[in-house]
Amino acid sequence: MADEIKIQYGNASLYARVYDITGQVWNISGEPAWEAWMDGNVADYVVSLTNQDSGEHLGDFPSGIAAGTYQIIAYKGTGVLTDVPVSSIGKIIWDGSAEVPLTSQDDVTTAHGTTDALITAISSSVLSVLNIYNDAGVTKTGGTYPTIEDGKGGVYA
Repeated sequence: MADEIKIQYGNASLYARVYDITGQVWNISGEPAWEAWMDGNVADYVVSLTNQDSGEHLGDFPSGIAAGTYQIIAYKGTGVLTDVPVSSIGKIIWDGSAEVPLTSQDDVTTAHGTTDALITAISSSVLSVLNIYNDAGVTKTGGTYPTIEDGKGGVYA
């Protein structure tokens, strides 16, 4: 785990909080755990960010968090109730020990390729079960997007 949390904000004192999908916040003190927000524990929700003198702030994703998708919000201040959120850094998909790289997160090309292959396989299966005819009434194979015509006894391509 190294510098999974990143935000560009300028020269300011920032920290982050990590939230799960139910809105619970990660408490880093003692035995770290998810908990419903408690004002008295506000300082225990601070995930440190280090300013890199370029305005980029970096921090490590907390250890002990199980695999899942989490929301990270950056705050300006030192970890008190009056600190103001400056940015929702966004989500992180965590495998339990490291961030899941973008190339592994539902790659659109792969998803479309898989969808197209499924559509082709389903279409082929459906077409092989149906009686496919040409306009002359002769059985035909390999038709695409056939239409069903009433009273003709089958599917016409």
